[in-house]
Amino acid sequence: MRPIAWVVAGLVVAAGSRTAGAAGPSPPVPKNLCEKPGVCGRIDGVVRAAGSRTAMADVAVIAVPASSRRLPARADPASDRPAWIREVRTANDGSLTLVTPPGLVRLVIVAPGFDRFEAVIEVPRGGSAATQLFPRPLESNPYRTVVKTASEPTRAPSVAGRTLSREEIATLPGTQGDPLRALQNLPGVARTPGGLGLLVLRGANPNQSLVFVGEHPVPRAFHVLSLASVVPADVIDRIDFTPGNFDSRYGNATGGVVVIETRRGRRDGVHGFAKVDLTATGAMLEGPLGKRGGSFIVGGQRGYIDGVLLAAQKLLGEQDFLLPRYYDYQAMIEHPLRGGGTITARVIGSGDRLRLRRDGELAFDFRSDFHRADVVLRKRAGLWRLMVSPAFRYEIGRREVPAQMAVQHRRDYVSSLRAEAARELSQRFMLVFGADLQVDAFSARTLLQADSGVPGETMAQDATGTETWLGAYTTAHLRLGPLLLTPGVRAAGFVVGKATAFAIDPRLNGRLEVGERWSFRFGVGLYSQPRVSRYAADGRLVPGGARLGSDNLIVPTFFSNFEPLIVFQPLEDTLRVARALQASATAQHDFLAGYTAELTGFWREQNNGTPAQVLGQVLPGSRTRNYGLELLLRKPLTRRLYGWVAYTLMRSQLFTEARGPLPATRFTADFDQRHNLALIASYKLPRGWQVGGRFRLVSGTPYTPILGAVQYEGSFQAISGSYNSARFPPFHQLDLRVDKRWTLRRASVNAYLDVQNVYNRTNVEAYIYNYDFSSAAGGIGLPIFPSIGLRVDF
Repeated sequence: MRPIAWVVAGLVVAAGSRTAGAAGPSPPVPKNLCEKPGVCGRIDGVVRAAGSRTAMADVAVIAVPASSRRLPARADPASDRPAWIREVRTANDGSLTLVTPPGLVRLVIVAPGFDRFEAVIEVPRGGSAATQLFPRPLESNPYRTVVKTASEPTRAPSVAGRTLSREEIATLPGTQGDPLRALQNLPGVARTPGGLGLLVLRGANPNQSLVFVGEHPVPRAFHVLSLASVVPADVIDRIDFTPGNFDSRYGNATGGVVVIETRRGRRDGVHGFAKVDLTATGAMLEGPLGKRGGSFIVGGQRGYIDGVLLAAQKLLGEQDFLLPRYYDYQAMIEHPLRGGGTITARVIGSGDRLRLRRDGELAFDFRSDFHRADVVLRKRAGLWRLMVSPAFRYEIGRREVPAQMAVQHRRDYVSSLRAEAARELSQRFMLVFGADLQVDAFSARTLLQADSGVPGETMAQDATGTETWLGAYTTAHLRLGPLLLTPGVRAAGFVVGKATAFAIDPRLNGRLEVGERWSFRFGVGLYSQPRVSRYAADGRLVPGGARLGSDNLIVPTFFSNFEPLIVFQPLEDTLRVARALQASATAQHDFLAGYTAELTGFWREQNNGTPAQVLGQVLPGSRTRNYGLELLLRKPLTRRLYGWVAYTLMRSQLFTEARGPLPATRFTADFDQRHNLALIASYKLPRGWQVGGRFRLVSGTPYTPILGAVQYEGSFQAISGSYNSARFPPFHQLDLRVDKRWTLRRASVNAYLDVQNVYNRTNVEAYIYNYDFSSAAGGIGLPIFPSIGLRVDF
């Protein structure tokens, strides 16, 4: 018998005995206790964590005789001096087989991170007893994987890489457990007004950043109005979040990139969850596939806030609400290949619809959907690691305004391919080669009221075209003691119709470890993105000028980016390449108490690639400059507490060149947000309770003010001030969240209350002027908003 079994059994007996001081040591185990056939019985069991049903491997299970089924052991006098003791350790799948004398047997499990577990079962003579044992975790935590920015070996180190656990994302106040909304609380990410689902990274326009799911980009990261991400947190393995200085693997962006990697399904049985709250419901199922190690995940969610608002509209009478509705789905299969390697197949999709009804009639209807299928093949060939991934995406956008007899829609058929090879030439040197291709074949149509004035007569415009970009890249990983350097270069070509453009972007990232607690990261490089002027029909609720109607409503430019354009034929001779020079450096210190501190400085100078003329109109060249500091003080997730203080100090400016009669000018850029402070903390209480809060204080976004008006032919025309010369008032808001979790044997139940804007702060997100622009009222953002939800994991 192993000595540890005697130690554990002694502790079990000592803790459970009322007369331990007089009991003395336990007698030795008789060697011939179960040698005769048919005398003893057998226990066949499986040990799984309560709630998640995760198999517990290499856990010691102690068996002693029991005089009754009463629990706990301290109430059982027979445990004072057990006649025998058995011990076994579980296999990788949590299974165990234990031979014991017949009768009542007490099983005891004392495992790190779990409550002491006991169970009494009856073992038949010469037979077997099957059982499943469910120790309860000390901290109920169903979030099994980590969402982080840690790079794979073939990827360059991120200058501002940061890690968020899935539990932090799931319980972050004010985000409803959404992964990309959680990222909006990190340094370098601007707060978007009205809760819009936009990623403004270090002052870059949202359209200058990309979001990848796996090896290929998706057209958008959020559902309309930022109700949720298009990929839920439960299917995510990690998020590579890089607000700037990303490596040469990615192109066609001059801002930042977010790479979402989906995870493989669990193999220890069929698992899943179902959830419901005031805005949406969702479910997921995962489990093993085949006998060779494959797995699957299927899931989806459906938002129905339009139904909630319709009910409110009926109660409130004449109120008109924007009615958003959305859905998304995911299906993933991963399977090992003969001879090594894996193949992963994914199908993801997302759809949004936004309607406005007035007087019972449809006034506006906007729809946007995409569906994507991709395959990833990974395999080793000698010293090479190879990856090939083709994908196909179908997109459709549609906008209808019945009163104007206007219908606009566009379809895109996007084929893409990525291939990559990496080889370690030595322990200190590795090379990565890769290429990516995307071909977007689109068709568009618009139906409008004909100029003839005949009621019901329409005119149609049709357009087709192809947009292509091709990139080839290489990155070297060179380790020189504590210094890791990753120089790289990317060559890209862009084709729109018959026009072509090219760019070569060298980049360098690095990391230096100084001792055990200090590290420095740095990066510098060029980044390119095509820019083309187009004939276009604006499908957005808010036009690009960020004004509605007769200039009576002013909103931040953010609002003009939350919906796509219904785009038509690109104009000739307008393809240009916008190029940005990015530089950043980060110093990080890890404190003994587990806290970390990061300070990052960044600079981004972009030539916006403006064509000299569009349709005969002279356009001045322009460039954008963003620079600032980011501070992050953080307590990573521990047994009970996590939180951080994130502060960004940033300046964003727009410069236009002198051209013809137009002088050179300098303005505050649209996405300038001077100060952005976020304070976040969450604490676990006993009995499954958890409370957290988030406080944000942000500078107001810039806008172009109206200084007055002149009367002309019975109406008033506004007189505007200098571009972006005014700001909306500062924003501040407190959000609170309370979670309560019940851990059952085979499932866990979580109920939560997430309250945004607890003290009902009136944050101005727009200005609404009266008819003659003599006075204005502030259009407020989200009032106090409680969300109640329930989730069951099994």
